[in-house]
Amino acid sequence: MPNLVNIILKQHDVGIWWGALKNTISESSFIITVFNMIMLIPTFYVTALAPWALQNGIEIPFWIVIVSVIVAGVLVLLVQYKVFTPSSFAFWAKQFWEHGDNPIIKKMEEQDNRLDKMEKMIEELVNRK
Repeated sequence: MPNLVNIILKQHDVGIWWGALKNTISESSFIITVFNMIMLIPTFYVTALAPWALQNGIEIPFWIVIVSVIVAGVLVLLVQYKVFTPSSFAFWAKQFWEHGDNPIIKKMEEQDNRLDKMEKMIEELVNRK
């Protein structure tokens, strides 16, 4: 069974083009979503919320809807920042460490090699005395 899991979860390197495309689309989706919300909120208010509320004898001013959406948005941003972002960064750090051409790992290996050489030189100097 572990072999099947390893086969299913094995990751493949398809190059950076796919990651660049996904990253660009993901980063721009926030801006597109803001424009979408600007159009969607008044439409929802006029076509669904206000008529439904008036049928039930409630008058909801538009500014209350806007404030509610802003408060909900801020709460979502806080949860994203405090809960989900650390997990995402931990995941990406793990991926960055394990896959691809990682310049940090190369630099650390260079430093390790230099330290090994320095330790050998120190040992030789100590042994000479």
